[in-house]
Amino acid sequence: RPAGLAAAPRRGRPARAPAGSAD
Repeated sequence: RPAGLAAAPRRGRPARAPAGSAD
């Protein structure tokens, strides 16, 4: 997933969690 999305809070994904760990 694009790294830019990791900076913004997304539904079902805590903002504190890096995209790599959450997804």
